[in-house]
Amino acid sequence: MELIKINESAAYDKTVSCRDLHEFLEVETKYNDWFNRMTAYGFMYFQDYQAITQKKVTAQGNEYKRTDHEISLDMAKEICMIQRSEKGQQARRYFIEVEKQYKKSALPMSIEDMMIQSLEEQKKIKGRIQTVEHKLENQMTIDHASQRKIQKEIALRVYTRLLENGLPEKDVSRTVDEEIAYPKEKRRYFAELHREIKDRFAVSSYTDVKQKDFDSCINYIKNWIEKQC
Repeated sequence: MELIKINESAAYDKTVSCRDLHEFLEVETKYNDWFNRMTAYGFMYFQDYQAITQKKVTAQGNEYKRTDHEISLDMAKEICMIQRSEKGQQARRYFIEVEKQYKKSALPMSIEDMMIQSLEEQKKIKGRIQTVEHKLENQMTIDHASQRKIQKEIALRVYTRLLENGLPEKDVSRTVDEEIAYPKEKRRYFAELHREIKDRFAVSSYTDVKQKDFDSCINYIKNWIEKQC
């Protein structure tokens, strides 16, 4: 009897959907909060589990995305032990039995088969490394030096646009109205440019710009034009 669906994986021999396990264990805590608590026990990303984005549809027909995690059987067994519940013991015994049956069904391999398996394992490891590198590239934010560079470019562009619009910082010939307008326009330009950077690069601050987007961000700032009021 299949208590929890067992999956085949390119990264691991056998895996389990962590959401399926969460449901079976009848955990009352929300999945994301519970999973974060479980990973605090020392489980390693890519070594023990991987994140999977799933598309789901509501009863009203609206599509949304949610995150599940593909976990190894070893991780699943440890999580079951952590629960200290009857359901946890039941699931752990089930996973142990699955492993026993899997080992029984594995036939002795010839040297040729062992070499093929070794090559396949190397390909899996290489694929996992490439996946990690790709994720790091897409998640790594700029360092402090790059943040300072963006900050300086923002200031330079704002003052350049003020000058181009006839609002120099110091000008004895400026009227009272122009004197009042200058700090207002400067604040507006800074606020507008910061807001557009956040919107364009989907970040909460320019300090969170991804490293891969750094050059694009600098180029965007250098060519920025304020909106007309």
